[in-house]
Amino acid sequence: MKEDETVLTEEELAAKPEPQPDLNQVVLKEGPLKQMLVDYVGTKLQLNPETDQVTLEMIIGVVADEFAEFPLAIAEENFIRGYKQALNDVDFVKKEQSRLKTDVRLEEQSKCLDDQEIVDDQCQTDAQRKS
Repeated sequence: MKEDETVLTEEELAAKPEPQPDLNQVVLKEGPLKQMLVDYVGTKLQLNPETDQVTLEMIIGVVADEFAEFPLAIAEENFIRGYKQALNDVDFVKKEQSRLKTDVRLEEQSKCLDDQEIVDDQCQTDAQRKS
């Protein structure tokens, strides 16, 4: 580890959220659903429609407060997909490790056979010299 690197504990890492720049992105009124969401959130948060802009974070916050089942369902689905991907990754790594071990064993066996052929050739040469 380098001297200037900082090591975080699991608790510190969990407490320190990663920055998500997309959350600060201003939502443009492109389409009827976005129009409705931006207007509703702007009204709910009492923003000035002429100067204040609605961000994705604001929309998520209002939806989470008023319709918690919606972002919860998305979060659960995201968690399940991530968990399945992790299991697939574990299976892949196990198969890859097994394949690599087999390759190493085959390489070692091949080397032993090559070494044995050299020994056999030397024995035959020695036997021929003796006779």
